[in-house]
Amino acid sequence: GPRPGWLVQDDLLVVDARPNASGGILVLQEVLMNRAGEWGKEQAKRPLWLRAILATNREHVRKFGHAMVLRWRPTNKTLLLPWQLKNCGSKSRHDCDRENERENYNWEKHLHLLEYLESPQQFSHVLMLDADAALVRQDRNTLQIIADMLEKKGKDIFMADEDWLVHGKGRINGGLVLAKNTAWCRDLFRDTVEAHNRGNAGYKHWRIGVPDQQCSSNEQVCLNDLWSGQPKEHFRPHAIVASGKRWNRGECVMRACGDGGGSS
Repeated sequence: GPRPGWLVQDDLLVVDARPNASGGILVLQEVLMNRAGEWGKEQAKRPLWLRAILATNREHVRKFGHAMVLRWRPTNKTLLLPWQLKNCGSKSRHDCDRENERENYNWEKHLHLLEYLESPQQFSHVLMLDADAALVRQDRNTLQIIADMLEKKGKDIFMADEDWLVHGKGRINGGLVLAKNTAWCRDLFRDTVEAHNRGNAGYKHWRIGVPDQQCSSNEQVCLNDLWSGQPKEHFRPHAIVASGKRWNRGECVMRACGDGGGSS
């Protein structure tokens, strides 16, 4: 069918099983191709493992009446921000690109979330999943369960920790973020994107009330700084950080995990 007008940039609609013309839950996944080719290469099929994950998520979304969108091309095609170029000093552009690629691809997730929280479609919730994350419980409407949890507890955003690692309890993993479409969530991601764009110059007077914080590393570090570092009244009252063992478990537990000697 025709491409929906509400899609942003070059994003691809995988499935839209919502019962109504607007609202509902949207699932976003980034499938950006890095230099190492781990997520696929130009003019070639994506890896089988990635295609299997996307197919699993598509079926979950279709079954429970949500929508799913992929982003395969980064917004900032030159990747590097001015402060990153400055930090690279005498390094070549190639080396500077390589050094910052992973973090910039991670930050694309927050921009992606913001764009669809601001969509005229007025999605009730927007879920960001890492490309290697699968919705494995096809018998349960996982996203609606989380949305109901947010509603019941009066919260705006749901994440999970890394308690599947020996020393990961309480540390947010950025691979699963479900945001309720509230003014606070929209302001949060406006703030995090702006803080990253400003880099180590820092960002004062966040819309959500944070007085001063820089986000010059990856987006997961930024979320953890908001959760554990800054005056907690600006972030914690709005957030749920649940057990990763249940909600966002790393596949390394099937083998052996790093960061402290293996799975918990």
